[in-house]
Amino acid sequence: MLPAHVLEAPVPSEDEFVRWATLRGVQARGALTEAAVAEMWRLRGGIARVRPHADALVAEGTLVKLEVEDGKAPVLVPASAEPDWVEPDGHVPPALLISPFDNLVWDRAFLDRVFGFRHVIEVYKREHERVYGYYVLPLLRRDRLVGRADLKHDRAERTLLVKAFHPEPGARGSLDDCLDAALLRLARVLGAEKVARS
Repeated sequence: MLPAHVLEAPVPSEDEFVRWATLRGVQARGALTEAAVAEMWRLRGGIARVRPHADALVAEGTLVKLEVEDGKAPVLVPASAEPDWVEPDGHVPPALLISPFDNLVWDRAFLDRVFGFRHVIEVYKREHERVYGYYVLPLLRRDRLVGRADLKHDRAERTLLVKAFHPEPGARGSLDDCLDAALLRLARVLGAEKVARS
């Protein structure tokens, strides 16, 4: 049961809610179009409902609206964004394996627009229909998605298993070092003691 002070709190107005939702959505996702804000919260009225609040947040310096080279809808980003994956010493990891449910890959159309990367979660497909594997994590190297790793965490053996790795077409150079670094980082997070490849 909710405490009385929660139930008795004032209900925000529609405008207060849309302003909050716009700011919270952009902060949570890192970069969103106005259409994506509306989609995220299933706001009726779409862009027209979000835009006045986005413009006000930009005017006060809380958000920044960036034009994109492809000429499509501009993107809203936090004015003072500090990615949470930056190391404590300020260094950016050489590569990261991204959860298929991560904010970066949530908006499939935006992911394709920005990275040219089409991601499909194949856990819901039958085995013979899968292209990349059961639980695939995109590999982010600097500002490019350069591959896909099908992984399994064997908890009993405390091992992160690499069932398959698929480099993206056009990925330059060897990906071994950055993949190894990303695998070790993920293994630490999972509590796995070793990484093994099939």
